[in-house]
Amino acid sequence: TERPMGARTHAFCGALAVAAAWAGGWGGSHVPTAEAAPGRPVLPEATPEELEGYTPLMVDMPVGQRDYMVAVCMDSGCGVAGFISPLQLAAMPEEVAEQVMRAASPGLEGLCSADGGTLSIPGQVSVPMWFDGQRRNVWLHVMVGLAVPILIGNAYLQRWDAVTRQADGEVELRALGVTLRGTCRTTEWAPQPQYGQ
Repeated sequence: TERPMGARTHAFCGALAVAAAWAGGWGGSHVPTAEAAPGRPVLPEATPEELEGYTPLMVDMPVGQRDYMVAVCMDSGCGVAGFISPLQLAAMPEEVAEQVMRAASPGLEGLCSADGGTLSIPGQVSVPMWFDGQRRNVWLHVMVGLAVPILIGNAYLQRWDAVTRQADGEVELRALGVTLRGTCRTTEWAPQPQYGQ
């Protein structure tokens, strides 16, 4: 069974890796080779061409109202609850789109974009989402220029005990008893230009 590793396990594994590297020597002309675990086939090394054409893991799910499907990015690299683009928020039902925005969470003023630019985050809103029929109200920060409609970050992924399986395009939310299916291939999904506004 798959289990997320805790901080102590990460630290322990890191210490083992350092010890192994120290014992084996840091320098030299070591070339990594593919090795299989006992009883498993050797996986061929990837070529640069095989590594092209991927996006973050995207799933289509009902957001705002039960029959309104939205492409949602499940981003384990995002350290906050999540984000919604102003354009996507404006497309929501009136009671969602026109709610009074709460102030942004403390600490977000230090965030910057991938190119080092300043992010515009005017506040946060509560957005209803349906997970296999279960309605949950999710707090999302409004981000001007967000490249996807909605992004769910680690604050919720941890709370929902999420396990992602990139090869299958799945996110299992174990705390909710739900598995969401999507894709991380650009050939199957690509952000529409208006989502970057």
